Amino acid sequence: MMKLTRFFAVVFLVSFAAAAQLRAGTVEYPKTDPVFTLTLPDGWQSNFTQDGSLTLEKTGAELLCSIMPAKDITDDASAKASVPAFTEFVKMFGLEDVKAAGPVTDVPLPNVAKAYGVDLNGKLGGKDAVCKFLIFAPKEGNKYFMLVVMGTIETLTATSEDGGKIVKSITPK
Repeated sequence: MMKLTRFFAVVFLVSFAAAAQLRAGTVEYPKTDPVFTLTLPDGWQSNFTQDGSLTLEKTGAELLCSIMPAKDITDDASAKASVPAFTEFVKMFGLEDVKAAGPVTDVPLPNVAKAYGVDLNGKLGGKDAVCKFLIFAPKEGNKYFMLVVMGTIETLTATSEDGGKIVKSITPK
């Protein structure tokens, strides 16, 4: 009887831990001295990498989604001039035939002081793909951060509603 009770306790704890990992919730970034929070919808999880970036993953979706400091972006002008650097950056992750879909544009977000976006189109594994960059400063005078999302057109279309919720949830601390 004792072994059976332990077995059920272990199964419960493992199931609870797995559910907690996938459950929606609020994440603070950066990990130390957080500057902003964002909320993840159901089915998403987050993990901090060794370099301090935050990866966001949607169960079953093949996409790269990461938040990191935008170290070379210090003002509006450098944000708007960032396309050449981003083009080289995404090539490291296998995006080929990279072209900007347009210029860097202002992105109005409800809780963020400044935000800019740009899409880069290309091919990923022979399929049409997009890499979306959101460059933002949570508060006036804050340093800039980047949210990078890359995947095939199909994957980004399937996750766009959740992605919009995540972006709109970014809130300064």
